[in-house]
Amino acid sequence: MYSDKPISEFFYKPCRDEHDELVVGFYRCRCGVVRQQAPRTGYTNLVQHVRSINLFGWMERIVKNNLPLNFCESEEARRYMKLDPICVETLCRSLRKVTRAVEVKLAAEMPDQFGVIIDGWTLRPVIRQETRWSSTFMMLDRYFKLLEFVKDDADLEDALPTRTENPDLKALHAELTNVESVTKALQSTKVSMADTRLLFDGLIPLRASFAKYLGERAEIVYAADFEAACVKIQEGRTHQLSRAQKAAVSQLAVREAPAIGATSDGAQAAAKRRKTTGSSGDEEESFVGRLKSARKAMRGKTLYPLVAAIPPTSNIVERLFSVARLALGLEHHNLLPITFEAAILFLRLSDGYWDVCTVDASC
Repeated sequence: MYSDKPISEFFYKPCRDEHDELVVGFYRCRCGVVRQQAPRTGYTNLVQHVRSINLFGWMERIVKNNLPLNFCESEEARRYMKLDPICVETLCRSLRKVTRAVEVKLAAEMPDQFGVIIDGWTLRPVIRQETRWSSTFMMLDRYFKLLEFVKDDADLEDALPTRTENPDLKALHAELTNVESVTKALQSTKVSMADTRLLFDGLIPLRASFAKYLGERAEIVYAADFEAACVKIQEGRTHQLSRAQKAAVSQLAVREAPAIGATSDGAQAAAKRRKTTGSSGDEEESFVGRLKSARKAMRGKTLYPLVAAIPPTSNIVERLFSVARLALGLEHHNLLPITFEAAILFLRLSDGYWDVCTVDASC
């Protein structure tokens, strides 16, 4: 077993300034981290970082590669890996500490107002993918790519569509090409509800039956007023919201602070204009109109800042479930839910928020 001094001398080099002179008390690790160590005070601070590198190596390998927690105690793993051995209790304790550190980072970045996505559905899985356009499109697309090579093959003539059927198939292929392009556009993380409504409205003229499923008031739409209100708000048409639509998004409304002195300034301007011109009648009505406009300014505008963050699809949740299903293998079935979700899955999805420095500061 090596002592702290040779370990520190192996991993660290003294720092130098721009004039290539030694900076007393500062050492740079091979990973690039600079640590401070006062002269003649031992090597504890330096060695602690090296141990954190070893611990981080085990955590990163186990979490990101979906390995069982007891992998660190496997004799084969210790034999063929350069990391120093640790026990599973140390690993679990460190995972919990790093999880708390990542939670603090995420909490600091989260705004005061945020939304929660819930992917709730009642459809059972369809094995033949009858709810997806992609399988039908891929079948036709592959057929037309192969048609020029097999159309003159006598052995396949009976299995191929006839020449009179091909024009109809080409028309269907062109139609499904448009549907496929919309399907791919919906997979983007930047698409909004207004963009989705624009894409759906563009598909409806292609085939009347699309309106049954893609229409603004389709039967499968759970909250038509809410979706329509979100689309109008994202398009900047808040003034066109109906009473039912305003009620649907009322919990997302934030009233802007009114302009100070708006009413008095409007009234004074109107009075000054009336005194100068000496007008009455229609101009009197315009004076009343200006007062009403000033009153509206005093009320303040109603804003919906969170509407822009509402995703049109639940793709992000489905991807989360896919990662969770992949991570929950046979090796993790015996883990408690809190251990799996709060440590392994949470750290795997938040890998950009923790590194060797996080491990060093937490453990």
